[in-house]
Parts: sequence; C-alpha cells; structure tokens
Amino acid sequence: MERILVKNGEVITPTDRFVSDIYIEEGKIKAMAPTLEKPTSDTRVIDAHGHYVFPGAIDAHVHM
Repeated sequence: MERILVKNGEVITPTDRFVSDIYIEEGKIKAMAPTLEKPTSDTRVIDAHGHYVFPGAIDAHVHM
C-alpha cells in the first residue's frame, strides 16, 4: 500500500489558497490539515515548502 505525506505545500483550490499537509493513501487524499504527523514508518514524505500543490487532476492544456 502506497502512502504519501506532502508537507507544507501551498494548496490551490478553485476557491482558496493556503498552506497545508496532505496525506494520500492508494492514490486518494485521506486527510488535509495545517499539520499532519507521519502515520507509519513506510509513509513517503515530500517536503513541498515553497511549492504549489493542486489536489486532484489538472487538464494538461491549462494556461497559467
């Protein structure tokens, strides 16, 4: 089972922009909060400080 914890990313949603941690399990977002702890020793942690995080899919033809 793949587990990923994305820490300190600037999350961009259609309505908001905020710094948060995101926990992903089996390709699905399971939790999102300002601070999350690493749930298991085999969870991969990605430090996204200073980077944007877009939860969900983005059309490959998006112009920014």
